[in-house]
Amino acid sequence: MESYVFYFDESFHDRKIRINDKGKFNVLREDALENYIGVFWGCPRSELSSNRKLIERFENKQRKHYKLQDKQELKSTVISKKNFIYGVHSFNKDTLKFYQDLFRMLEVINPVIQVNMISKMELYLRQAFKGMRYYMPEEVNEKSFYYSLTKFMITYHNEELIRTLFDVHNYESMLKFRDLLLYNFECILKEISEIERKKREVVAFRKIVFVLKNSVFVKLPEKEYEFSYFINFDGLCKLLEEKNIAVPLVDIIIDNESKTLEAAQSYKFQTVKCRESHEVVELRLADWIATFIGRMIYGLYHDEGMKEDKVYDIRHIGENDLERKRILSEKWFELEEERFNLYKLIYDVLIIGHTEYWAAMTLSYGDQCNSFYSLLRYFGGLKDYEEYKNIDTKIHSEYYNASCCYALERSYERFMMSPNERGKN
Repeated sequence: MESYVFYFDESFHDRKIRINDKGKFNVLREDALENYIGVFWGCPRSELSSNRKLIERFENKQRKHYKLQDKQELKSTVISKKNFIYGVHSFNKDTLKFYQDLFRMLEVINPVIQVNMISKMELYLRQAFKGMRYYMPEEVNEKSFYYSLTKFMITYHNEELIRTLFDVHNYESMLKFRDLLLYNFECILKEISEIERKKREVVAFRKIVFVLKNSVFVKLPEKEYEFSYFINFDGLCKLLEEKNIAVPLVDIIIDNESKTLEAAQSYKFQTVKCRESHEVVELRLADWIATFIGRMIYGLYHDEGMKEDKVYDIRHIGENDLERKRILSEKWFELEEERFNLYKLIYDVLIIGHTEYWAAMTLSYGDQCNSFYSLLRYFGGLKDYEEYKNIDTKIHSEYYNASCCYALERSYERFMMSPNERGKN
């Protein structure tokens, strides 16, 4: 069997997930992304030399364009975040050219790519509720429980609730938090029970209420938890198994991060090394891919059309606009042919040829992952620009929303499947 080399980098990396006494989660800051993005790309060792030449050629061209000094590292920071407000629509000419060249190069290299999109909120909740001894009815399992709880906390969190969680220091204060959490659910359910677009939420939240009411807490939550880096390597190993690539024949090179290195050493890779990104151009490629995905998701997550109203006081949640359907802003779909074709190219690179189940991994909560890949699949499913331009931008937004909802339905169904069943669907 042939040996492989994989390179890893990450974006939107918070080493600790923490709350404070003011009712704030650090991962829900306006400048933060609730998802962590970790990206591996790899190739057979026999192709490494030719691939390196392609990457160096790309970097030298971009370095010259951005007026960097010889041998100066080309970081993703040369591209401003504002380019991603409406996805490819808001790319300036330089950014458009950068990603056209990047994805054309990746199309030639045809690497194995594995992406991990991990909800930091879910990681926190899984640790905080680790000490809960809960009764799960037959129609609820751990995956569906943490999916619904995470979605609730991301969508409806408020300072009072998070402050009360911060104040937990004994069993009595833990019960106070649970009671307030139940009250929050009851306030939400009262307002959304008759809203069509919230039908699935109503069912899921009622199940969460049942579980919480029948649970006992035997361990108190902490105010912060470290990120769990082993998840990245779980995802990679599962993809390698799907592709029949032997883990002991895989070398791993990580952008210098001690905790990631420590996690990788728990697996049976041939070698695991940390290197500095300015020394290894292949690590810089992992950075370019990870940052692109992270910033696209940031744009989707913070889009004004998609955002739910902020909850200031759960007692007045009825004053929020809960009924209006949230759909992606039309500007995402205002594209001339060149930008439309870039989406088609990205679809070809990140999805065609990467159809394995574990090519992208989340925990239970994968809504942001779904939004990103559904966007690529939406453009990928259109025949050509002629078909695209004959559809109104508002209709594109509606069609994209429908495709996201369909993908989420599939995700819900998988919660109750065995691992073998999930791989077949």
